[in-house]
Amino acid sequence: MNKFLYKGILALILLFTATPTFAAISLVQTNSGNGDNGTGGADYVNSYTVAAGANNVTAGNMLIACITAGSQDSPVISDNAGNTWGRIASSTNLTAGRKTDLWFAQNVAGASTTLTVQFEPSKFADSAIIIREYSGLLTSGALDKIASSSSSGTTHTTATATTTAQASELLIGCGGSAGIASPTFGAGAGYGNLIEKKGSDAFTYCAMEDRIVSATGEYNASFTTGTSADAETIMATFRAVVTAVAAKALWLFSDF
Repeated sequence: MNKFLYKGILALILLFTATPTFAAISLVQTNSGNGDNGTGGADYVNSYTVAAGANNVTAGNMLIACITAGSQDSPVISDNAGNTWGRIASSTNLTAGRKTDLWFAQNVAGASTTLTVQFEPSKFADSAIIIREYSGLLTSGALDKIASSSSSGTTHTTATATTTAQASELLIGCGGSAGIASPTFGAGAGYGNLIEKKGSDAFTYCAMEDRIVSATGEYNASFTTGTSADAETIMATFRAVVTAVAAKALWLFSDF
C-alpha cells in the first residue's frame, strides 16, 4: 500500500475516533424572589426586580431562571446588563391555574446584574422565581434537549428527552405547583442543589434542581412533593465547553 494513502487512512481514523474533553460545569450562585408588594398578605405587583446573585455575574457564564405564576400568565424577563433572555419552555397545569416557565441568557456580560420580571399591565399574577448562574457552558448554541409535563400526585416527571448531543451536559429541572401550602419539593433521582421559593399567597411555589452528566443518554427530570399537588415540570439540557479533542492511541508507522 502506498504509504501516503496509508497515512491518510490513519489520519481519518484518528479524526473519527477522537475523544473530546470538557470544561467543568459549576454552579456559581443562586438567588430567588417573588412579586410580593411588601404590604403583607396575598398582595403582589405585575413587575418586580430580583438580583441575579449576591456577587457580580462573570462574563461568559449562563443565567437560568425558573418562574411559576398564577392565572396561567407568562412574564417577560430582562436585565440591566443588556443580556438577551429567551424562554426555553412553558408548562401549564389547568387544574391548578398555574404556569411555569424556564428562561436562560447565555454568554452574559460581567456585571452586577438585576432581573426585571414583567407581566401584562392588567395582570397581577402571584409568582416566584429562582435564578442561577453557571460556568463551563457553551457561550452560543448551549441549549440541547427539552422535555416537560403537567401532573397531579406526589411524583412529577417530565417526558424523556431524545439522546443528548454530547457526553458532558448540565440538566436543569424546573418545577411549579399550586393549590396547597408548603408542598415540600424533593429532588428527583440523580439531581441535587434543590431550592424552592414561595410566592406571596402561599399557594404558588417554584423549585429548581440540577444534575451534571458525563455520558450521552435519554434523560428526564422529576420532583417529589410531600403532599399530593398539581404541578408542572420542565427539563432542559445544556452543552459544556469542549476544551480539547484527544485521539485514541494508534500506532502510525512512517515506513513498512
